Amino acid sequence: MNPFATHGAISWPELLTIDAEAAAGFYAEVFGWTIASVAMEEGEYHVASLGGLHRAGMMDRPEEDIPPCWVFYVTVDDLHAAVEKAVGLGASVEVPPMDIPGTGALAGIADPQGAIVFLMQYEEMPEGPEDVDFLSFFATEGAFSWFQLLTPDPAASARFYSGLFGWATEVQQQPMGPYHVIKIGETGFGGITAPFQPGMPAHWQGYVTVDDADETASRVLEAGGQVLMPPTDVPGVGRMLAIQDPQGAMLMAVAYQMPEAE
Repeated sequence: MNPFATHGAISWPELLTIDAEAAAGFYAEVFGWTIASVAMEEGEYHVASLGGLHRAGMMDRPEEDIPPCWVFYVTVDDLHAAVEKAVGLGASVEVPPMDIPGTGALAGIADPQGAIVFLMQYEEMPEGPEDVDFLSFFATEGAFSWFQLLTPDPAASARFYSGLFGWATEVQQQPMGPYHVIKIGETGFGGITAPFQPGMPAHWQGYVTVDDADETASRVLEAGGQVLMPPTDVPGVGRMLAIQDPQGAMLMAVAYQMPEAE
């Protein structure tokens, strides 16, 4: 599956922050990303690569009232049709459709529960293989491997995104309640669940694969970040932690419990 050419694929994580250059240095140290800077009208755009693939982008936030955060782009075949469909399903348009020369066109929406997600119709494909094995990201340190929506009404959100992007969903019963695994075909790439704390606003979060959760926690602290949740074992998943970069954006990191080879 090529995420840049597959309708409904989460294809691009992007950090909006107060100091993109400093943030790029932090993530390079923590996850081993290679950083390249591209000059844009709005300033420098920092592209993170790993294993020959572009993995994420980082830029200074376009408006001062935007807190440092990671946002996620979903590939669509027809941007204007997707925006119209999203509005019909109860979303609001936060960033009207706009052209990005050399890349394509994007728009930002808030889903009916308030979570922000960006839609992207690509004009040119980023460098890399035409076909990407998403499952390999679970074993690749530094790769975004899971995308999770925390929302007060998971079932309603699952219906919204299935209607908008055609995602298949599979409900798994977890100790915290129903967990809606989201899929394109048979490939699961994320989940929808209730927030861990009452009153937490709906938002998407990204998970990055690491080889050793405890070592990652040490690198985060050495690079000036914070560990918001210490390395914690999650049965059937692996050992994960929540981190915050020096500018304030949060990510999850996880050392997966890989199945033993037969």
